[in-house]
Amino acid sequence: SGAVSLAALGSCTTSVQGPLGECFDLGVYLVDRVEVCDLAVKVLRVVPRFIIVNETDHVLSLQQAQHQRISMLESPQLQLQPQHRAPFHRTAANLPYQLEARVVGSGWQPSGRLPVDSVGEYTFQMIQEVPVHAFVNFRYEVRCVQATSFIIFRNENRRLAAFRIVNRTAEDLCLRQHKAEVPFLDLVPHADLPFAFYEPTLPKRVEVMCSSERNIISRTVDIERCTDGCHPRTPLGIGIRAQVHYEVRRSGPTLVLIFCEGASDGRHHLADDWASQRPPPKLTLVASLAGIGISVMASLPRPTTGPATPGSAGSCNTSAVNLGGRGSGVGGVGSGGSGGMPQESKNLRIEVLSAEVDDLSVVYKRSEAHEEVEVKVKELQLDNQRDDAPHPVVVSRMHARRSPWRAAFFHQAELQPPSGSRGNNSGSGEAGGHVVTPGGRQAPLIHLAIRRHLDPELLYIDRFDLVVRSVDLRLDAGFILDLRDVVQGMAAATGRGGTGSSAEQPQSRSAGNPLRVDVSREGRKLYLRRLAFDVKPVGFTFCGGAGLRGVRGDMGFWTRLAASVSSVDNSLIRMDQFRLADTALSMASLQSAVQGFYYQQCLHRLSSVVTSLEVLGNPRGFLRHFATGCYDGFCEPYQGAMTSPEDMLEGIVRGTGSCLKNACFGASNCVSKCSGTASQGCLLCLSDDRHHPTAAPQQHPRNPGEGLRMGAESLARAVTAGLVGLASAPGRGFRSGRFLGLVCETGRGLTGCIAQPLIGCLDLTRHTAEGFRNASITGDERHRVRLPRMLYGAERVIRPYSQQDAELKALLVSIDPSLNTLALVDCVWDPAGVSVAVVSDSLFLHISRSQRKLLLKVQLRDIAEIEPRELGQAVALNLHHASHAGPSPLLFRVTDAATRRMAAQMLNAALDAL
Repeated sequence: SGAVSLAALGSCTTSVQGPLGECFDLGVYLVDRVEVCDLAVKVLRVVPRFIIVNETDHVLSLQQAQHQRISMLESPQLQLQPQHRAPFHRTAANLPYQLEARVVGSGWQPSGRLPVDSVGEYTFQMIQEVPVHAFVNFRYEVRCVQATSFIIFRNENRRLAAFRIVNRTAEDLCLRQHKAEVPFLDLVPHADLPFAFYEPTLPKRVEVMCSSERNIISRTVDIERCTDGCHPRTPLGIGIRAQVHYEVRRSGPTLVLIFCEGASDGRHHLADDWASQRPPPKLTLVASLAGIGISVMASLPRPTTGPATPGSAGSCNTSAVNLGGRGSGVGGVGSGGSGGMPQESKNLRIEVLSAEVDDLSVVYKRSEAHEEVEVKVKELQLDNQRDDAPHPVVVSRMHARRSPWRAAFFHQAELQPPSGSRGNNSGSGEAGGHVVTPGGRQAPLIHLAIRRHLDPELLYIDRFDLVVRSVDLRLDAGFILDLRDVVQGMAAATGRGGTGSSAEQPQSRSAGNPLRVDVSREGRKLYLRRLAFDVKPVGFTFCGGAGLRGVRGDMGFWTRLAASVSSVDNSLIRMDQFRLADTALSMASLQSAVQGFYYQQCLHRLSSVVTSLEVLGNPRGFLRHFATGCYDGFCEPYQGAMTSPEDMLEGIVRGTGSCLKNACFGASNCVSKCSGTASQGCLLCLSDDRHHPTAAPQQHPRNPGEGLRMGAESLARAVTAGLVGLASAPGRGFRSGRFLGLVCETGRGLTGCIAQPLIGCLDLTRHTAEGFRNASITGDERHRVRLPRMLYGAERVIRPYSQQDAELKALLVSIDPSLNTLALVDCVWDPAGVSVAVVSDSLFLHISRSQRKLLLKVQLRDIAEIEPRELGQAVALNLHHASHAGPSPLLFRVTDAATRRMAAQMLNAALDAL
């Protein structure tokens, strides 16, 4: 077969050519992890691509459809008994994925060409000529499970038929599908019957004949796409007793073709019409929450050396979700967690995501035939809880800030603001984030309304409306990897990841056998009277260079390089509305349609994303800010002149200032992004990583002076690093013991000595430009609703959120970034709150909050015993002889005796627990 990528996501298919020219269609997919003797492995499963299931009452014979119709006796066939299944392989690889079916028995003709390459449910017609002339409708469903497509043949459900023909005339009508080589179907007066097209691949056109007269309903070519549910009554041009008209109506999931006499406007009631009046509800439930908080936890691999990286690309074994209220006093309960975890466990538990919801309301109404659900979310904010996150807020409402004079101007002139009008300093306001309802309240961020008709056989959706207001979406590569690990961990915890021991391995093999997958359950068919997904413009920001240190392998360098140059700076993406009306389909078809629509939308909007790349300096943002400045420069004086000459002069000053500020912001932002991307690329080429997981959160200068200072410090560090690397390179080469190693290390040192000052200059330019940018217009960087939570004990359990412990964690990380994975056991503050003694799962720390300095840091395993020294106002920590933590003893000094005593007791308890 052709090459199959093991790194491909999801599943893939391939074909193998047999020795006699036959084709074997195979599906290939990977099970991410299976525990075999405590080893994580990947299992490659090869399965049939097509499996045919016979759920009808007849014996079916199937073969691949040919370009020219041949007898089914001349080609290989697959015969299936009722309630049986079997793999199916094509006889020729150059033919399309189409089948021909026939009922085994005398007089049955083969069906038309049935496509099987698209997920969905289809109907077709089969004909029996002997002993009597009969038409039988069947349906088949194409369903994908992993890498296998199940083709399930079923009997027709007359109540849920896709098409129905009604004859309300006094004429004997004969009809068939146009251009299909089938006999005519007789339809007596005042009769109706379900109908299916013989050739599903041909246009849906019906050929009608009345006695000896004949006409083709050319306008019914689009009856399947009748989105408004009806077609006006149209004369057909045939009829002996009276003129025959036809109209197309929709009755639930069925398109009904009605033949009637005359052009009367009266509508004929259908016996199975789904339309019904909505009686008043008998039950109404209203639930309203002021706020709710959700924490998502992940268990990532613990590195062998150094602290764990929240952004590492390791596999996630467990996950947990914590629900709690807003604020530090409301507790939370973990669910689906990893349970007890020993101190030497290979997994490290961290908090990945925090979601805060404000003003959540749910309304549920139910009557005898209908039920309605309406959900409103006023505000939603998702926070990235990684301490080194470049963007702490992932999702939040897009705030459009508009000055009062501009609002008055637009109201007076009855104009809309231009597409480039500024909502914030990065241009996200052009979407108009705030929408006010007629009552004066702000429109909810998410509004979902569903109304459905209760029926045991059909999921009849009268209304499905989803509106999402404009949001800012800010992602980074490390956060995406963490979410991927969380999803994989949840799949493994629910049994979808293929976990199990070696004793359970035979069971997992049988579970992956597609011949044993239960597909007999059909489920209810979905009919959508109206569906609308309205997603307002999204401000998209992506930081590709953060959190990729865990990517290793031959492609690690190129992956990180491609990610570092793919950073996007606030690109506004506008999506069209997705709508469906009067459509009957399966859930798989609906999912495929939604995915395909938004995939095409993203491709169409790719140009706006490319022009917002940081490697190009975000030229789209520069032009947007420049246009906004020019617009303010003209409109400010105009608005002032409408009032008084003094206000006009003030408007000139304000407009000129806004023009200069926006121009300065756009230019400095462009220079900052270009220099930052170039610096990151140079560091990557030097095998250096400024985005080391233990690095402190990136500092942003507030003014040009602070930016110049930070840039000078960065330049000095870069020059020093280059000189030190050049001086130490020959020594590293000599220690390798090879001449080639000496040459390589000397070359690396020389390259670093040349490149490091260049990187320092780029950092100097970036920091200085950032200072000018932030001084010109106030930044719009969002802040977390709450600080990242502290985890507790060696098991890293979740406790009710504590604001004091979260502030302690923020203090520790700001002093020493390597403490971002610390799990608190206990802590003691001095009475003045100036210093704190902390015992974690592996460390004893003494921190000064006033000096923001780490006074003492020692591993618990290095402490042999503790000895209080009251005269010296200290506690002596006697170390083991093999310890390399420093001279023994180490002194923990604090003036308050109660604090020393409590710290000694806390330390004794921690040492006893080891």
